[in-house]
Amino acid sequence: MKYTFSILILFAALAGCKKEETPQPGDNLVINGSFEDNGSFSLDGWTDNNTASNTDVPSGGGNFSLKITPASSPAEGYADYEITDITGTKNFKLTCYIKASGDWPGSVTLRKIDTDGNTTVLGSEATSENAWTSKSIEITTTMATGDKLVVHLSAGSTEAGAPDQYALFDLVELKEVD
Repeated sequence: MKYTFSILILFAALAGCKKEETPQPGDNLVINGSFEDNGSFSLDGWTDNNTASNTDVPSGGGNFSLKITPASSPAEGYADYEITDITGTKNFKLTCYIKASGDWPGSVTLRKIDTDGNTTVLGSEATSENAWTSKSIEITTTMATGDKLVVHLSAGSTEAGAPDQYALFDLVELKEVD
């Protein structure tokens, strides 16, 4: 009886342990690209300015998308997601659904920030369509220790915006490809 109880405790302890795994090619490096966690809106992992939830989503987009409103100039309405600990020459594909409201453009950009703080724009796509539009960026880049990849979603800035001008984003994926 003592041994059975000890074995059960050991199994319970091991079941609670989660092994950190290195992302594999094909894994989405943006952990919260659908802006949801257990059915609730979430910005976990993102830094942002002038954002809110929205229930207008693309097909397969769950319950929420990210609404970004342009900020008063010179600020920017944006959301950033940083990926670190990637080294070597890699091929990446970034996909994102964007929808413009009030003819206000939204853009997705992939940036690399090196250890000296220098930023390189690796690719960018934008739309001003008032319909969910899939945008895609494919790049090859060499990452050194300490470099960061940044997925940057933006509605930009304005001097005098209107309340119905914003951009929606959903289903953000950054994957290493062959």
